[in-house]
Amino acid sequence: MGRTTVRLKVVNSHDRRLAAQGAIPVCTVRRIEVEAIVDTGATYVCLPRADIRKLGLTFLREVPIRTANGPARRRLFEGARVELKGRAFPMAVMENREGTRPLVPTQA
Repeated sequence: MGRTTVRLKVVNSHDRRLAAQGAIPVCTVRRIEVEAIVDTGATYVCLPRADIRKLGLTFLREVPIRTANGPARRRLFEGARVELKGRAFPMAVMENREGTRPLVPTQA
């Protein structure tokens, strides 16, 4: 059985707003485009730390989670605008371990 993936764009909302106001050039808006695994167990879009740093997202809080390996804690970041299949919405992004592929919840 294969994994389902989708192309996901994540944009720094603050940068996007500044660009819309003319305060910064549109080409400086921080954004990434990744191939994300659709995960029925995910609650948030999950990105590796390097991608979150590249986007310049703001730390929100740490949350408890359950993984296949048992309970853990992960950091949440705010300030992301997620674009998926022609839809865009603000969403908190969860930091995932380095080396883990980006994840997107089925309800996104």
